[in-house]
Amino acid sequence: MGFLARSIVVAALLAAACAMGARAWENRAVELAQLRAASGDVSPGLVWPMSGTPTPDFPQQLPFGPRNVSDTYYFNTGIDFTSPVGTPVFAAMDGVVVLSGLYPDSQFSTRVVVIEQRVCPYGPSDPTGGGGEDGEDGEGGGVDGVCFEHDPDSRLLYAVYTPMLDEHVSEGQQVVAGQRLGHTGRMPGTARRHLHFELRYGSNDVRDVINPYQLLPYADTTRHSARVSTFACVATVCNVSMMATVPRNELDVIEFSAGFFTSSGADVGTREVVNFESLNLNARVNAITLDDAWQGNVLMCPYQFSWTNRPWYKTMNYTMHFKGVARPPSAVGIAVRVVDVRGNSVEKRVPVPAGVSNTGTFTGTPSACPPRKIFTTTAPTGVQVEIVDPISVYPPDGLSLMPRATASQFFWPLSKSSTPDMPQRVPFGPASLPVTGKYVFSTGVDIATPAGTAVYAAFDGTVRLAGMYPGVYAERIVQIRRQVFPWGPNGDFKWLYANYLPMRSEAVIEGQSVTKGQLLGRSAGNATSAFLHFELRYGGALARNAVNVWQLMPYVNTRRHTARLSLFTCFASYCNIVMAAAVKRTELDLGAVDVGYQDAQGNLIGERRVFNLTDVNYNLTEAELKTTRVNALGVLVVTSRLDLPDAGGQDMARYHFTFELVPRPARAKSIVVRTIDVHGAAATDNMTLPAGTVTGGRDYDQVFNLKDKFRSVFNDGGTLAAIGVHTIVAVACAITAAATAVAA
Repeated sequence: MGFLARSIVVAALLAAACAMGARAWENRAVELAQLRAASGDVSPGLVWPMSGTPTPDFPQQLPFGPRNVSDTYYFNTGIDFTSPVGTPVFAAMDGVVVLSGLYPDSQFSTRVVVIEQRVCPYGPSDPTGGGGEDGEDGEGGGVDGVCFEHDPDSRLLYAVYTPMLDEHVSEGQQVVAGQRLGHTGRMPGTARRHLHFELRYGSNDVRDVINPYQLLPYADTTRHSARVSTFACVATVCNVSMMATVPRNELDVIEFSAGFFTSSGADVGTREVVNFESLNLNARVNAITLDDAWQGNVLMCPYQFSWTNRPWYKTMNYTMHFKGVARPPSAVGIAVRVVDVRGNSVEKRVPVPAGVSNTGTFTGTPSACPPRKIFTTTAPTGVQVEIVDPISVYPPDGLSLMPRATASQFFWPLSKSSTPDMPQRVPFGPASLPVTGKYVFSTGVDIATPAGTAVYAAFDGTVRLAGMYPGVYAERIVQIRRQVFPWGPNGDFKWLYANYLPMRSEAVIEGQSVTKGQLLGRSAGNATSAFLHFELRYGGALARNAVNVWQLMPYVNTRRHTARLSLFTCFASYCNIVMAAAVKRTELDLGAVDVGYQDAQGNLIGERRVFNLTDVNYNLTEAELKTTRVNALGVLVVTSRLDLPDAGGQDMARYHFTFELVPRPARAKSIVVRTIDVHGAAATDNMTLPAGTVTGGRDYDQVFNLKDKFRSVFNDGGTLAAIGVHTIVAVACAITAAATAVAA
């Protein structure tokens, strides 16, 4: 059955099942294209759910359509975004919340948020809103182009988010695109930490799911490929095996087909078509299981992301086996095609001799998909990848999804070498300013240096900013931008920005190309001290894109960071936990801290509570980052001075993190705290957890004068909400000073 015939069947089914209004559902693809066209073929006001921005979210673990995971085939009705438990989730569009929470008797088995929006693919019937009596809206009208329920051409669009850990919205609440909805959870009984995101067009029924790339914004580079893998033909039919690859950061394919062409190049005969959206709709309407690789005469074999031969970038691979494709007498060759959601088609043709013929070792259609190709996390031998962006694997909670350098060739901006610039008086992340003691969340590092010090380019690139930019930056700045290739040369790229400020003068101008180590200008400092603030921003130029410079700059990782279970108080169902983290001052590479529990066998159990410096910077607002209490995560962050030495005299940066209301599993036998550096190396500390209500910690018996205050802070109400932030800061800082004195 051809695509047009299938579309007619789909339209009839939908008309019967969904009461779509006065105008029949002519063609879903046409309507979605109309919605895109109304907004410049980009996106009808939608943003991505993990970032709340028009920039696509990565990594995308599972795409829309057929999937093969651990040699188990199934049909995925959305996109799965790899994310640690507790990652913020944002509304992809304006609308009203129709579901929020747990619905045991519904189609959703986990906590879910669903948003509904009314759209008009053909535009409101009366965009001016006129036509009614006494100035009322005319029948089917809209105001300023807004869709209304009585518009006969309106459709309902749904965004689905699951599994959720918690929800910040309730049923009936109006939300706007980019508004926080809650945090990601975990699939029960599995290690899968992700957000499953769906778009449903027409109704909140799984049969109406569409590939989210239909309406989400992205740059369509049309880099999918098609080729005839093998074929076997007799006089009247052929079995055709085709292969397609899709870039893993542009998973927008939706249709595969096989057919024939004549000597003039024209299509001939009936093409066999597999359209994922139509397949999903037809199979569910006709009660056909989608979790079967065989769909009619087509065997669909999707495979994990893998390295292609040329060029080097991660791809999603599909093999489609078409059985019994009718072969017209005038056919001289086979043509296979892959089409994306924007209608871009890629075709490959091969000639087929008359009569019985085949290629390679293929003599027929396999009865089942061959074993899946194993995903590889490293590039093939000889391929140099300077920056790695983790994808496709579920990261342990607390490990950053941001990039890391493998063997960084960048230069530090003052030394013009691979030797880290010192001293760094303010690290990336939560910090207390040296002079004022004011709490800040620093998006870079402050390197103490006299005013007028020469500043050099960290890498080759192009000058994007040089000078004063009122309203954007308060001080003179130089910004360099370059492309980096986290999945290998010639493949997918992301922008990397380096910011240098405050500058006294610039030796470069906007648009100028610079090389690593080239003089950019001279540093200025400010009214209270002389320093250079150095930042790296990955994937975008916004402050939220800032990453710890130690993730990408060269240094020798001695893994000198430590974790300490400082204080805790536990009740029947939860614990309040204070942990201390110490990081070598010449190696300020702290990436994350987390707390959790172990059972009697030493296995991690329950949910780990995580504070990831880079992810927090990306997901929280500027206002939220300015307070020591990060309410969204239930974490109170306290920083101490950078110059407190350890027992060996090494200057350390010291932090205290307070985690409130950490759920206590019934089988918990010990508390575990960890510090994790930007390259994933972890340091741990744990203590036995007695049954019942208990208070303790490694600093509990050493800080006698704080016992009573500590008990009042961790009161039986189980929350720090009623306790002043300054009280907690004072307690934690006093603990730091006392613990340091004991250690010395």
